[in-house]
Amino acid sequence: MKRILPSLWILLMIGAMEARGQSGLYGAPEVIPFPPTDAVPLQGRVLPPMETPPVSPSWNEYPNAWRPDQRRSGLPAPDSQGVSVPSGSRYSAAGAVPYGVSVPAPRRSSQPIGAYRYAQAPGPYGGAGSAAGMEPEATPIEAPPGVGVPEQAAETSLPYGVPRGASALPTRSGLPVPDAGLGGRSEVFSGGMTTPERSFGPANPSAPSGPSAASANLVDRMLRDSEPSAVFTGVGTEESPLAKALDGGCAESCGCWGFPMADCPWYATVLVFMMGRDNPNRFWTSYETDNNPNQLMHTNDIGLAWRVGGEVRFGRRFGCCSSWAIEAAYWTLDPFDGRTAISHPNGVSTPINLEQVWFYRSAADWDMAADLFDNAIEHRLRRRNEFHNVEVNFLRLERLADSRFPLDIHWGLGVRWFRFEEELLFGSLRRGTWGAAGGVNEAYIDQEVKNDLIGAQLSVDMTYFVHRNWRIFLTPRVGLYNNHIQLDFQVYRGDGTAASPQPGSGVTGTYPVRANTDTLSFLTQVDAGVEWRFAKNWTAAIGYRAIVATGIGLADNQFPAYLIDLPEVGHIDHNGHLILHGGFASLTVNF
Repeated sequence: MKRILPSLWILLMIGAMEARGQSGLYGAPEVIPFPPTDAVPLQGRVLPPMETPPVSPSWNEYPNAWRPDQRRSGLPAPDSQGVSVPSGSRYSAAGAVPYGVSVPAPRRSSQPIGAYRYAQAPGPYGGAGSAAGMEPEATPIEAPPGVGVPEQAAETSLPYGVPRGASALPTRSGLPVPDAGLGGRSEVFSGGMTTPERSFGPANPSAPSGPSAASANLVDRMLRDSEPSAVFTGVGTEESPLAKALDGGCAESCGCWGFPMADCPWYATVLVFMMGRDNPNRFWTSYETDNNPNQLMHTNDIGLAWRVGGEVRFGRRFGCCSSWAIEAAYWTLDPFDGRTAISHPNGVSTPINLEQVWFYRSAADWDMAADLFDNAIEHRLRRRNEFHNVEVNFLRLERLADSRFPLDIHWGLGVRWFRFEEELLFGSLRRGTWGAAGGVNEAYIDQEVKNDLIGAQLSVDMTYFVHRNWRIFLTPRVGLYNNHIQLDFQVYRGDGTAASPQPGSGVTGTYPVRANTDTLSFLTQVDAGVEWRFAKNWTAAIGYRAIVATGIGLADNQFPAYLIDLPEVGHIDHNGHLILHGGFASLTVNF
């Protein structure tokens, strides 16, 4: 018995404590002490009595206030100025509390527990939160008698001016606001005032949603830009770049990489380069007299130093984001000019067969060609090359890759005229000095070959941006051309007397021999280098250029084995090629 009584006493104490916890801590909200009346609750604000007359400003007093009818007219939603309530509208005392308007609670020294309730804390989207997914209690609120409303009501700035439920709590700035509250029923307040029914559906179709509905703060912008939809904004809608282009407008963004010059459609480039050419197949012109194996001079002994050239390029961009351009360019080189000479104590002769060719002026003034070129005291060679290039290109500058990818490819189509003109002079001095006796002791084989290439070309500009202001580029141009070749082949004495076959040779005709032909040629140009945008509208570049042309008529290939064979002289050999290459530097201005 002594053991049973203490045990019963312990059980009674435990039961009393449990009953107090169940009824007071979890089951009975009245057990929780009411906070001081002059303190604002931490989780929300005290809702005011609802039968007090609301503040009803007129539209004239608030010219910048947002009106409910703006929601359907397409006018912008309110900014940080808040939302005003027009008098007599459906948002006054007879209707729902306007979305974004908070009315402060009155101050009282004492408040009956049943007359007021706490507003729930704002949820993550600015609406009233609920515990464990429960809806806010829809108990009618009884206002104590004699309670007034302050003269000014606090207004809260919300992302969108959308009317919603009766809870007028301040929202968290920078987070999207749902179209409706979290509940599924309307709330009834004292005095016949009810809130609109709230549901999970979109109560207001005009309210923005999704990433674009966020307020403009740094975190939201960063999150919005990281969305995949931010890269392909408006695809398939009237805001897409294609729709804007078809409508005559332009996409707002022209790319993340690149040198945007949308406000400067014109551009001009000045390019300076130094280039050299490859050596053609050599032709032997001289050997030691009576010692044929001792060849002394050929055409490649001339040697051509690298020459300086220049290019001017002028163009204009047009279209959306300046995605198209047309340009014209001209470049040339300082003429290549080289010469060489050879002499020998035993005399110099040429392997060209000069039989039955003579320089006849009169019966008393004539010379055989062999007497002037063989056993001479000196032979000379001189070469001169000229280059001219004109082209017009139509370019497509739109990015083929995503704007966030640093690799880009542009293309273009154009027409080009390229001229390569070569003159090769072979001279011989029989005796005396050059120019003496009116040139009668001199003889020359002089030929001039012109190659005019006209055709179409395809260009591709491949770019890799290592930085927003630095790019590595590779620009090949490939073209198909008709090469019109002209040959002017002359043999004459120093005084101007032209050579001709002797009458008994059976060959008709005389020098000079002029001929022309057309052939298919290919021309490829490749530019590679680095470009730097050092100012807003200025860029500079350095690089390397190579030009390769096939189907070219070269002067070295036109020397005949027999000088008397005029038909063979008139047959142009055009299976040669030409290579130009060298470095360049350029400066471009956009205006």
